[in-house]
Amino acid sequence: MENTLIKPTTSVNDKQRIDTTKYTFRIVRLNATELAQYPKLPQLTTIMNNAFSVTGRKYPGLYNAELKRYDAPTELVEDMGRDGVLFITLATTSEQTDADPRPIATTGYKPWIDTFDLGDKLKASFTVTEYPEQHKTPDDVPRFEIKAVTVDPEFQSQGLASQLFANVTEEIFGGVRSRGGSRVRLMVCTFKEINEGYWTAKGFVKLTEMRFDVGTAGSLTGFSSMDMYRDHCL
Repeated sequence: MENTLIKPTTSVNDKQRIDTTKYTFRIVRLNATELAQYPKLPQLTTIMNNAFSVTGRKYPGLYNAELKRYDAPTELVEDMGRDGVLFITLATTSEQTDADPRPIATTGYKPWIDTFDLGDKLKASFTVTEYPEQHKTPDDVPRFEIKAVTVDPEFQSQGLASQLFANVTEEIFGGVRSRGGSRVRLMVCTFKEINEGYWTAKGFVKLTEMRFDVGTAGSLTGFSSMDMYRDHCL
């Protein structure tokens, strides 16, 4: 599936502007098998790692800015799981051929799983706070996790993530309706200090918070990870 996007020139940060009129944008959708075979998979993981490091440098001491989100492309595939779907925005300039588009943004989803594995990167002491019972949802309400929300630092602040999020939610809602469902819960796991405001603005509410001790991922201050949710009646 592909969509065409045209975006105006927008300031990326105080030092850099990108003239997006030089680019043609389109969106592709990959299931788990297609993602594993995607020739630009290493490039995708590089973009995600770069964005992760750029964010870390904006919050000194929060976590190690050189920490990689994924040590290898296969980790992204494993993270998305066998039922995951990833939407990718591709950018092409007039100097490029259609066979060589540049991936610049991603957002995906997969069925939510309550269990989790912190992995070697987050081995440390932590405490968990769960929020009131009214935030719980019946077991028969399908839940989906929003995953891999990333924009190449050069193309940030241009609405690319919001466009991909719209594609993701449209597909989730359509799939639930087609199976006769009337409710769905979207979930996201994110850094509290960095992204709570972003997801709150999108209507998400805190469900669970995990506080990691100083030293985790090289953090000088410790940090919090949150599960947040947004419910929908279809």
